Amino acid sequence: MINLPEKFERDIQGNSTSLIPLVVINNSIYLSTSKVTLDSKHYSPIISSMNDIKESIDIEDKKFKISNITITLFNYSYNNAYISEVLFKNELMNTQLDIYWKSQSAETLSDCLPVYSGYIRNVEENRDTVRLEIEDKTEQSLHKDLPRRSISVDVDVPDKYKNKPIPIVYGEVDKAPCVFIDDLSNLYSFGEDSYTIIPDDNYIQSIESPKLFLEQVYMDIPQNAEFFMDVKAGTVYSGATEQQWTIDENNNALKMEKVIIADTPPSSDGSDPVFESGVVGSPIAFNYIEVIHDSKCTFSKSHYNAVWNQEGVSEGSAVLDVGMFQNIESTLPAHSLDEKPYLSVADFKNMPIRAWLWGNHNGQLGNDDGVIQTLIGESALNFELESFCKSSDIVKELAVGVDSDPEPIKSPLYIYGKMKAEVQQYKNNTFGVNALPRLFFQWGEDSVNIWELGDTLPQGDDIIQGAFWVPIQFGSEQGGIHEFQRTLYARDPEVNKFVIGQRHRSEQGLPHQQWTSALQNGQIFNLKINELGVRRNVLINQFLNRDVYIHAYGRVDNQTGKYTSSPEIRSTQREDIYSGTGDFRSLDLAPVRVEPTTKPVGKPARKPARKPIRKPKINVKSKKKIRRKGGY
Repeated sequence: MINLPEKFERDIQGNSTSLIPLVVINNSIYLSTSKVTLDSKHYSPIISSMNDIKESIDIEDKKFKISNITITLFNYSYNNAYISEVLFKNELMNTQLDIYWKSQSAETLSDCLPVYSGYIRNVEENRDTVRLEIEDKTEQSLHKDLPRRSISVDVDVPDKYKNKPIPIVYGEVDKAPCVFIDDLSNLYSFGEDSYTIIPDDNYIQSIESPKLFLEQVYMDIPQNAEFFMDVKAGTVYSGATEQQWTIDENNNALKMEKVIIADTPPSSDGSDPVFESGVVGSPIAFNYIEVIHDSKCTFSKSHYNAVWNQEGVSEGSAVLDVGMFQNIESTLPAHSLDEKPYLSVADFKNMPIRAWLWGNHNGQLGNDDGVIQTLIGESALNFELESFCKSSDIVKELAVGVDSDPEPIKSPLYIYGKMKAEVQQYKNNTFGVNALPRLFFQWGEDSVNIWELGDTLPQGDDIIQGAFWVPIQFGSEQGGIHEFQRTLYARDPEVNKFVIGQRHRSEQGLPHQQWTSALQNGQIFNLKINELGVRRNVLINQFLNRDVYIHAYGRVDNQTGKYTSSPEIRSTQREDIYSGTGDFRSLDLAPVRVEPTTKPVGKPARKPARKPIRKPKINVKSKKKIRRKGGY
């Protein structure tokens, strides 16, 4: 309801009402359509026109429309200068402009009805007029920059978090950004200490599954640093503890404990502490963080290379494409490993033997043009991975002591997959009846066997019948699928490509390692890939310079751990939090951790529809026509 000034309300009750507009700019320029004096302020009659004032609110869609008003002024004299000169001289852009309606008995500005408050957005001038564009002040009043609170520059947190806004979380957010909030001591702390990391400093429902964000990749932070525990022996980190983090459920904060014990603490003269018996603390204490990342694989351009010696013909060779197909007939191309594709050679071109052969085949290989004495086939199936962190981000060696070289460490890669193959065995071979293709996972300078196709070969006389080839389709007993999980320790875990092929590293652990093609032969009709992935487990350096994210269920305002918009937390407590004077950990009401039964909604529930609220519009006709002229 609009509260009308007493005199204004009385004036509009009569049969005859006279209203004139008053415009006040920055409490220093006074304009109207007639000569008016109120509160010893003289209003200059230079307003030429002014459009209607309109605004509306749509409660259902939570939208409001603000009114932009255009006021046209005669470019006449105002206080002994043209109004255009006065406006530009005072730099009135973005300054306040107020509009009032004055009734016939008003004696002061307080007797007038305020109808509009805005700020000047644009001023245009021509020879005779000046045009002012005014925007409603409502937008400035309603708009709030969020988040409203930031980490103080005076607290002892990592530099990158100082003056950083504290996030706000509503609903379920898979990767909510976090900030450090607690006072932190330096790296050489003594006794118990921990970092406190939060996605919101108000009540939220729960948090889980922290992640490290690095090089546009989200990597999981396991609770226990198992890899670090495996490689710490014999280094200065032999006293390292396993746990990387815990969740403080009372405050829904991530706690990363760090404890460092020195034999001799740093002295007052600034000397460093002495760690003769080693350092005790979690990886976080040494500015390390252990992470795990599952990388999605994609199949890339691959080849089958064949070299043969044909009876009566000179040696021949061919390089053929290995394709990815949706069907076993190799007629429909596939575009992703998500399609569970078949890998095969569809076009053999001019090869004398139209077969995808693996390894050495010495003996009688028949074809229409004669006998193949020897054929060597080798395939390299190339795959690429999603981007990962850089080599410089990964810890690849650990300090042993002052007088010793650092100890190199290899990072574990976990290769997993499900495959199926249709093969043919080569009967008259050199290496035995069951010598079939062998698949090796090749990563940089390291390799591991992922499938010995001959290990699960069916046994019996039936498999050696026929002239040269015996077709076999096999896998494990579970639905004919070969499922594998292998571990490889890599010098260069940052590499984003690998090969599945026939070669492996020979003389492992010796100075002269080389790639050797494993003894094998036989034909693969097709290789079906139902699943293929690589999990990388690495130790990252410079943890305090990295970004931490977490899976969060957002703000709550009642004792059941839900957000209802009907707060049970006292309003004074909430205001303390928003103003920066309160501490979410000191409030009387401790948040309750509740496992969600349904997925939280990302936006508030829709309220019942109501009609838009409109301000009343006053249409008043003047008693007489106002004559406008310049000057005062």
